[in-house]
Amino acid sequence: MHGTKGSIAFDYQRLNELRVAFADDAKDAFGWRTVYSGPEQPYGDLLWPVAGMGQGFIDVKSLEWFNFLQAIAGTKDAAPNFRDGLQIERIADAIMKSGQTRVWEKVSQQTA
Repeated sequence: MHGTKGSIAFDYQRLNELRVAFADDAKDAFGWRTVYSGPEQPYGDLLWPVAGMGQGFIDVKSLEWFNFLQAIAGTKDAAPNFRDGLQIERIADAIMKSGQTRVWEKVSQQTA
């Protein structure tokens, strides 16, 4: 995904990596860099004690279920929630419209 402040790339086959590039980086340091998941990310201390250690589908699904069950038990708010989903749809609509109009489109903001 590209924006005015930089770019971000995610490859589902490399779950433990996120590629980022920032528009305001110095020219001699401009370019893509890889951020590795590890013990500093949520639940990372339990699953990935070393940064860059491979993640698998089961790791991701286990965390999703853990968060889902916490929300059902009432110990934690569900996330993402309906408001998050609505905002994602607004963003997707703006992306589609921008592709048709070839201009930047504003994303309406969600209200509290």
